[in-house]
Amino acid sequence: MAAMASSKRSSVSSLSSEFIWKEINIPKQLNKQVLRTLLKTISDKDVKSSDFLEDVEPVISSLIVFLWSETTRPLERHLAITILQKLAPHPSISEVVSTATVNQLIEVLPVLIAQTEDLEDYKRWLDKLIGYINTKEVSLQDQRRIQTFLTCAISMHPKLFHIEDIKTILQQAPCWLKEAAIVSARKTASSLKKSALPSAVTELDGVPSSEFFTVLSYAHYNTIDQLLNIQTFSMLRTWLLSVCRDHQGAVIEKHSCPHLGEVLSVEISGSIKDYCIRIVDQSDRNPQDPENVDIQKACLVEAVSLLDILCQADSSLVLSVVPTIRRIYDRLYAQGTTLVNLGNVSVLCSVVQFFLHHSSAIIHKLDDVYVFLFRDLLPHICKDSFTACEMVFLIENNLSQLCYQTSILEKFFPNILKILAWSPSLFQCHFIQILPAFLSQQTCIEVFHTLLDLPCLTVALILNFLSDYKGEHIEAQIAKYSMTSKDIDLYADPSFQPMFQFFLRTTSGVGDTFNRIGDFHDALCRNTTHPQVLYCAEAVIPLLSCFFDTFLQFADTSLVASLLPVLIERTLILYPVEGYIEKVQRMMSENVIKLISLHPDVLVHLQEEIGEFYSHIKNFSYSSEFFISLVWTIGEYVSQTYSGLCKPEIITTYYEGLEYVPYELVGSHELSVSHFRLMNITVTTLAKLGTRCQDLLPRVILCLSKVRKQLLLSKEEEEKYHKIRGIVVERISELLAILQIPNAASVVLNPSKDLESGRWHQDVTSLPFALRTACLMLETYKDLKI
Repeated sequence: MAAMASSKRSSVSSLSSEFIWKEINIPKQLNKQVLRTLLKTISDKDVKSSDFLEDVEPVISSLIVFLWSETTRPLERHLAITILQKLAPHPSISEVVSTATVNQLIEVLPVLIAQTEDLEDYKRWLDKLIGYINTKEVSLQDQRRIQTFLTCAISMHPKLFHIEDIKTILQQAPCWLKEAAIVSARKTASSLKKSALPSAVTELDGVPSSEFFTVLSYAHYNTIDQLLNIQTFSMLRTWLLSVCRDHQGAVIEKHSCPHLGEVLSVEISGSIKDYCIRIVDQSDRNPQDPENVDIQKACLVEAVSLLDILCQADSSLVLSVVPTIRRIYDRLYAQGTTLVNLGNVSVLCSVVQFFLHHSSAIIHKLDDVYVFLFRDLLPHICKDSFTACEMVFLIENNLSQLCYQTSILEKFFPNILKILAWSPSLFQCHFIQILPAFLSQQTCIEVFHTLLDLPCLTVALILNFLSDYKGEHIEAQIAKYSMTSKDIDLYADPSFQPMFQFFLRTTSGVGDTFNRIGDFHDALCRNTTHPQVLYCAEAVIPLLSCFFDTFLQFADTSLVASLLPVLIERTLILYPVEGYIEKVQRMMSENVIKLISLHPDVLVHLQEEIGEFYSHIKNFSYSSEFFISLVWTIGEYVSQTYSGLCKPEIITTYYEGLEYVPYELVGSHELSVSHFRLMNITVTTLAKLGTRCQDLLPRVILCLSKVRKQLLLSKEEEEKYHKIRGIVVERISELLAILQIPNAASVVLNPSKDLESGRWHQDVTSLPFALRTACLMLETYKDLKI
């Protein structure tokens, strides 16, 4: 009999492709060894080449027929499926399967998952399976296999599924969820006596189960319907969320999904709700096996998420579900900060997610929930990457609601930024999305200070973390985090404790910064090369860019007037990480021009603060680019053309403050290219101011003449500055020539705003057009004369 079966299997499975057989050099029959050799050969080949695809067609047919044979052993079946998956997608697979019965189709489902070349064939297979899953002929085992395939298919090709398809699939959900056996399966028929009875299902704490079976019920050996029960629970969220997709297949907000309620009938919704509440009840039990605690937490997260979806589909369920969700929160709250592990934080985030979605339907306020998570737990959550991920995803997924319907992000952003300070490379891209939600009229200045000092926050967090260790353990931790005992002593120093506590604050509104921030930077200077600090400094730059982009878009003049003094102050006070100061100052210099160009009135409102900055030429040595940019904006925007508040007295005050700058630069013993750049821009700014106030014109001409004379008489200390010095002298000479004709000077040095639109160079009445015409006439006359 065995010989006949073997002969039959060999005849059914013989391959007709000489290419494959010659390549692997084996007899023409399928068995475990042949399939292994074939798998290795195919793994070494380019299965997408045209020659190989043609030669492998008979192999595919034989392998599929081999799978349909009842005598094929499990290991051989697995090898054949693996080979076909490597060859898929292939037209021959669709051709062979097109005439298959439903039972035959079920045998090749793992292969069909990879067969996505022809979506029309794929859709026909789906329709056949969806129609079959609800018939009485289908076995529980086949239901499991079909359900698995359909779940994978809807994840990869959601457009192929219609609402009616999903409703058809979910019709069996009440049966799958609530009618599983409440006894264990037998291990094998041969290992048990005929009189032996199956044992009852128990809870995880060992108590016999008195209710229906769930994923948290314990059976020594699971029956097929119990496995189907577990599988259904794990796949429900995928099916429900698949309804909430737009016409392009992208997931949309669940609460705005019009079809979710259509899919969930009263019976389906009630079954899912009862199952999830039973999961919540079971999660209160203490498992006999400690390893089952993590399973409880994972199932609890899934149950809360499903209840959330149900309540969004039917808001009438909210009031009946809220007590269950509140019970979960109360249990977590009772554990305090000791609950900080991935399982508990995941559960808490899912609970908060539920409250955020249904806050309008909940009578009492949820401030205590938000305070517990965002104030009390966040300092502990941030130091574990997995729990921090849960927190960041919660914020990202609910960013709009947290920003516009609560004040959570504005209030607790110092705490939230600790996640970034601890793991900057991991969360940088996420915080670029989150950062704009921190900004408001009240918080933008504090956010700016916090971003600039984020590398210091990294140091403070590490030292705070190390301070929890005592005795012999602290030395190992100090070495692990690349710190020294001096750093620990600094953290314990009473004179620095208030500064550390300010950086480690949990809420905003305490203050923007403190007076001794420079001293604090000096105290932490030995940590500027710490790896986490370096990564954090790199992360700050794109975040600052995001800050300025958002600020420029929404800020008004009064808010810009609040930020500009901070820019002036902080450009001189930055944590001295290598390369960090230069990058931040460059960004500040670029954005101060943008700020003033959009709101030129601030130059009038902040005349004293700006004058105080450029009156000390030493500030130029600390922040040359910012100094140059500020001087340029004075020359460009201190004008009635841009600000109606700009009076002659304002222009005179700015002129008098800048007049001495070129003298100091000429007399400086430490010249550089930046010094000559500043001199060039300063003399141009003085000339512009002079044309806007006629009383200043003689002073401007006298000043420029003296500066040019000093430049011509000064000795060349370095040959490399000879050319740039000549450029400055030439610029001053040009300005003096223009200033000799006041009417022309006011037009040349104070062009109309039409210059920006291009009209200034096109209008026949404009000065540039007249100059071009005159030059053309002179050149023509010169040629004719020659």
